Formats: sequence, C-alpha cells, structure tokens
Amino acid sequence: MLVFAVRRLVGMVAVLVAVSFFYVQYVEMMKKTFVARDLVSYLDQQNVVDRIREGTPATFAFFIVVFSTLVDVLYARLDPRVRPGH
Repeated sequence: MLVFAVRRLVGMVAVLVAVSFFYVQYVEMMKKTFVARDLVSYLDQQNVVDRIREGTPATFAFFIVVFSTLVDVLYARLDPRVRPGH
C-alpha cells in the first residue's frame, strides 16, 4: 500500500511540473501574440499575426456562407409551408 501511495505522489508531482511548464509556455506565447506581436512561425519564419490578418477575410467569408446555409436549412425545416405531406 505504501508503494502504491508513493507511486501516485510521484506521478502527481510529475503531472504538476509538466502542466506548469505548459502554462508558462502558453502565457509567453500569448504575450508574444497579443502584446509584443512578434510571434514567428517555426516553419517559414513569417510573422504569425500578419498571416492571421491575411487569412481573416477568407475565414469570415467562409463563416458567412456556412452560417447562411445553416439558417436556410433550419428555416426550411421549420416552415410548415415547405414540409411535404402537410
């Protein structure tokens, strides 16, 4: 029983240490993204914030198309004049 408890405590400490490292990395990444705006891609060394700005119009247009399609389908399902058999 003592061995089990020790193993659990060691595992718990390891998880806490790993989570704290990820938290520190996450906070640093958010600071670079939103405060300093100097987050650089590892792949091609481009500024990530600039790439996000470039992709925003296409993403927004895609969202409008998907949202309007969902609204149209929902309206067609709920409109009693469109339902067959009624």
